[in-house]
Amino acid sequence: MQLRLFGGINNVFDNNGPFILGGTGNYDSNYGGGKGRFYYLGAEISF
Repeated sequence: MQLRLFGGINNVFDNNGPFILGGTGNYDSNYGGGKGRFYYLGAEISF
C-alpha cells in the first residue's frame, strides 16, 4: 500500500492580470481570470 499526499497554491500573489473586455471575469490571467488565490490538497492511496 502506498499513500501520496499533495497540495499547492495557484496565484500566490492574487494577481488579476490586465483588465480586458470579454475575458473570463474581464481579466486576462494565466490563473483562471481574476478568481483570486486558489488552494488545493489531495491524497491518493494505491494498493
